[in-house]
Amino acid sequence: MLKTNEYEVRSSISMSPEEFHTQSYKLWNNKNTSNKLICIHGVTRNSDDFLFLADYLKEHTSIACPDIAGRGRSQYLINPKNYNFHKYSFDVCNLAANLGWKEFNYLGTSMGGIVGMLLASKKNSPIKKLILNDIGPFVNKEVFMAVKTMIATRPESFNNIEEAVDYFKQTGSGFGPMTDDEIITFAKAATTKDGNKYILDFDQRVADRWTSDHLKDLDMWQEWSQIKCPVLIIRGADSPVLTPNVIERMQNEASNETKLIEIEKTGHAPHLLNEDQTKNIKEWLFS
Repeated sequence: MLKTNEYEVRSSISMSPEEFHTQSYKLWNNKNTSNKLICIHGVTRNSDDFLFLADYLKEHTSIACPDIAGRGRSQYLINPKNYNFHKYSFDVCNLAANLGWKEFNYLGTSMGGIVGMLLASKKNSPIKKLILNDIGPFVNKEVFMAVKTMIATRPESFNNIEEAVDYFKQTGSGFGPMTDDEIITFAKAATTKDGNKYILDFDQRVADRWTSDHLKDLDMWQEWSQIKCPVLIIRGADSPVLTPNVIERMQNEASNETKLIEIEKTGHAPHLLNEDQTKNIKEWLFS
């Protein structure tokens, strides 16, 4: 277990159909409140994406941010077919059980939001409040093909962190405007040092999940209708993933209390690296 002044880096054991594996997570343990929050990142990202958010919220809640299998410090899976939403849902439940958290709030960015909807739709779900960062119950299959292409065409390595920063400057406009310091933070979160180079900090085989033979629209409208807890929907105003038509249907068919926040000059998905993008989260969770 690694300790810093702000959080602990811990690991637990989880399981796929074929193997056990270790899952790493960061924990901000606030013993002065019963509030708890689990944050799950997007498909190629990791728990470092939530360092600003956790620091911003830590006075109000305990926070756990895992690296989903195949990302960050968590172990890579032997069979890439096990990189799937139901496996990730199991890992979140395993994390909550390991922490002894019987109920918690949940924030999911993109892929993490899909996992959140799966969990929140179950009877007796432990999720009290759900935050969806630029994801909804319907995603066109072309989006998944774009994700697969994006992963497959990313550089395998960078000679130094400056190259990584330049890469994300060129490709990261969808995450919203960032200062120079924020883009450096964003690039460092996505990479790890490997010898004399920097590599992207995830198993490249996560793209294997989106094979052309199995590619289809994501349709979770049934799950959406079963979510009873309050939901905060964060949308990048220019997002190609969470479209206005999907938002309208979400609001019309919700069986819960929903609130929509749109972040201007942002696509998919808001980076949550500054107060402008996170102040509404604090207000909604703790007001």
